[in-house]
Amino acid sequence: KNGLSSKDPARDRELKARWAALPAASRTQVKEATTSALVASELDVGKAAAQVLAKIGAVEIPAGEWVGLVPLLLQHVTNTDPRARQISLITLGYLCEDLVLLAQEGTLIDEQISNNILTAVVQGMRDTDNTSKLEACRAFYHAVVLAKKNFRNEQERAFIMNVVAENCRCPGDEAVQIASFECLVQIATEYYDFLMPHINVIGPLTWETIKSAPEKVAIPAMEFWSTVCDEELDIMDLIEAGAPDGRQNFNLIRQAMPFLVPLLNQSLTRQVSEEDDDTWNIAMAAGTCLGLVAQVVRDDCVDLVLGFVSANFENPEWKYREAALLAYGSIMEGPTSEKMRPLVQQSYPHLVRALQDTSVAVRDTMAWTLGRIAQFHADIVPVKELVPVLGEKLRDVPRVSANICWVIQVLAENQHGCQGIEKPQTTQLSEFFPALAQAFLQVVVRPDADEKMLRMAAYNALSGFCSHA
Repeated sequence: KNGLSSKDPARDRELKARWAALPAASRTQVKEATTSALVASELDVGKAAAQVLAKIGAVEIPAGEWVGLVPLLLQHVTNTDPRARQISLITLGYLCEDLVLLAQEGTLIDEQISNNILTAVVQGMRDTDNTSKLEACRAFYHAVVLAKKNFRNEQERAFIMNVVAENCRCPGDEAVQIASFECLVQIATEYYDFLMPHINVIGPLTWETIKSAPEKVAIPAMEFWSTVCDEELDIMDLIEAGAPDGRQNFNLIRQAMPFLVPLLNQSLTRQVSEEDDDTWNIAMAAGTCLGLVAQVVRDDCVDLVLGFVSANFENPEWKYREAALLAYGSIMEGPTSEKMRPLVQQSYPHLVRALQDTSVAVRDTMAWTLGRIAQFHADIVPVKELVPVLGEKLRDVPRVSANICWVIQVLAENQHGCQGIEKPQTTQLSEFFPALAQAFLQVVVRPDADEKMLRMAAYNALSGFCSHA
């Protein structure tokens, strides 16, 4: 395998040219030996052979050579031996991954080859053996990028979508469910324009999964909606720029909002620990998705979220209080300042009190939320009332203090006139300069300043403060 490809582009081209220059008889001998190794008794040998065949296929298929490779693998996919089916699907997965990279670089992949690959992979996704089904789903994730002709055909598209949906429900096999929802995410990325007819199936499927499935299955189901948000934001940008390129915004997020937003709100409460764990979890995924929804639908999501925030802001359980703040901070990008102004002004005393919460997770998220308000609605932040409180909270534990540093940095960078040609002599922050500068210098010499990158956060804030305050 290493004799056929390299991570270094120049070396990779050299190795591929060297293979192509070999006599046909020599290449045939290698291919026959490698094909035989596919069904070796040791699975690791078969997987190694799969990688070699995929690399050879990635060289020869675009050049119109070894046209029999994909039909050969398709033949194995329909084999009665589960091992043969599994290893052939693994080979197709490797091959698709390489062919997609070539297609992205501008290499034309024959539609018949793509169609044959998709046929084999979808056949594998319908296998009764879950191990083969899993490998087929992993191969489909790459193969679907090459399936543009198939997705333009309504009948073929409907069949594919039904197979993917069935695998998302695969009973008793979380690995297949995860891989299938990841395929659904890939479909949303590549074929948003064809999603509308299938959303009545996809919507309830993803919502029920998010609500009741284990976290590792629920996350890719939620990622589907984040991806739809990304696609609609891209289309909105194109339309705003006057270059829609023939694409239409089907407003899937706006239609899904009454079901999706309450579900995301509730998912924010699925934290299990106050510890600052960077492991991606369902609450983080929900916050990210909610933030994207807010960018798409803007003011229209605010009331749905605020009901959840109000109901949980003073909940006895820390995770509900944190979820309320996380929801509040997540929707700051998108809605207008006109919509947010009265809400922020009304909630300000409660926000300040939350900085004194007994839960470190709540204080940490509160600091992040204040930063989001300052970042996207600087004009409505009561700077003179807030800054003394922030100065006090610089003495909090590192994870909170680091976020407080970021809040002050954002406040400084968003002072009036900072982006103009002429900077004002003073800003609302100027009177606080001596006290805050001294506080930052005290932060950087704290014994725990290495935790949570606190020292760097303090230096960054001090630098921004000096430049803009």
